[in-house]
Amino acid sequence: MPTLKLTDGTTTINFGDMAGNYPLLSGGYVPKINALRVGSIGGRGPYEEVEETITFDIVDTTAAACYTRLNTLAGLLLQANRFARGEFVSPVLLQYSPDGATVSSSVTPLQALVVGSPSGAPSGVSLPVTFDTTGFKYRIENVEISIVRQVWLFSTETQTSASVDNGTVTTVTFSADVEYFSPTKPYFQTMMGSNLVPGFYVVGSGSSSIQAVSVANTTGSPSGAGYTYVNDAAGIPRNGSHVLRYTPTGTTEAAGYCYNKIDLEEGKRYAVLVSCKNNSGSTSFGVRAGIKYNGHQNISQHTEQRTIPAGNPRAYVSLGTFVAVQDASIMGSTATDVALEVTASAASGSIDFDSLIIVEADNASIIQISNPFKLGVSFASHIEYLTFDNRYLTGIDARPWSAAVSGESYEIVCAGGEILTKGTAIKVVNLATTVSYWKLYNGASTLSTTHELTRQRVYISPV
Repeated sequence: MPTLKLTDGTTTINFGDMAGNYPLLSGGYVPKINALRVGSIGGRGPYEEVEETITFDIVDTTAAACYTRLNTLAGLLLQANRFARGEFVSPVLLQYSPDGATVSSSVTPLQALVVGSPSGAPSGVSLPVTFDTTGFKYRIENVEISIVRQVWLFSTETQTSASVDNGTVTTVTFSADVEYFSPTKPYFQTMMGSNLVPGFYVVGSGSSSIQAVSVANTTGSPSGAGYTYVNDAAGIPRNGSHVLRYTPTGTTEAAGYCYNKIDLEEGKRYAVLVSCKNNSGSTSFGVRAGIKYNGHQNISQHTEQRTIPAGNPRAYVSLGTFVAVQDASIMGSTATDVALEVTASAASGSIDFDSLIIVEADNASIIQISNPFKLGVSFASHIEYLTFDNRYLTGIDARPWSAAVSGESYEIVCAGGEILTKGTAIKVVNLATTVSYWKLYNGASTLSTTHELTRQRVYISPV
């Protein structure tokens, strides 16, 4: 018989033990396949929950003992429903390993979080019409439970990158080539405090999933009226010295080309982030990115426009997404020009740009990090470790939290989806700035960190 258990870690219902108290009937459990979630509203993660039934008998040496075991079972399902409502109770898991499995086993089964019962069976338990015979049979026959469970999860693997400066894209290499996007828990060092500017943490699957380039050169002049390269070595920009500055002479949109090109693949969807600083106390700037393919003479695609308000400090901004053309004659070579297209609200002030980040949107997770408490501490000395726990087996949502070197810990505010990866080569970057610097800088050196990733493998069908 297969391994099939319902458990909260303390109470366990073992359906696979034919000599036990809850023996599974022949054909009593047929697992369903988790499909890709159709909509983005409701549920969590990319995989749909499935509704399943388990049919079995309840057996003991007395009728009273059978009723007690039924009560234990009903209580466990009630607990699963309470957990799904957000109450502070232990999660209930379904554990399964089919006969003949070569991946899972009775010792290390597949596990899935039970998130309650279907709406059509709110208690989750259906009793047979022969229930009254329990008094002399000492057996409740053909009991059926109905559950809603999430996707199967299996083994975990933890790997760590080399130590890199924040803002630098690095690689974490897993040994297991995971085929389905699976929850991944990062752990890395950063800074929090009163001087924090909201930033982004980006995790991408594939060697080309994240590109980070400087928009400026250290010499010469950029292409575009009103654009210049300005020395901002004190701000620690990506290239070490210069940023791209736009000084408006009017309120018409003006395009300035980034010094470094990017590599695109036909048909892929890309997200664009840029770091910028509004030097004006009164002028706001509308910013979007324009894509100019080598096989085309003009800018042919644009991202959404974002407004950078007056006085906005150094910060990363999301410019939305675009889909690369699926026409080789337009694409030309893979190295593609990107222009920053800026519209000033007045012919005054200036705006600086440092980094351009291009992310394969369908192969990456982008999380925005903010500091909700405005900690009244020295930013330079408040170094912390951040993690994003997806909690696929322990919670109804993800929990981002911070543990400071000084010992305290607290939840932080994040926006974006869960962190999911697949394959072996994972790209990671922490995009963070301060009011005074383009990177996290403590006044003596740029903050460096390793990125530790722990991934729990997803299976959509039993193995």
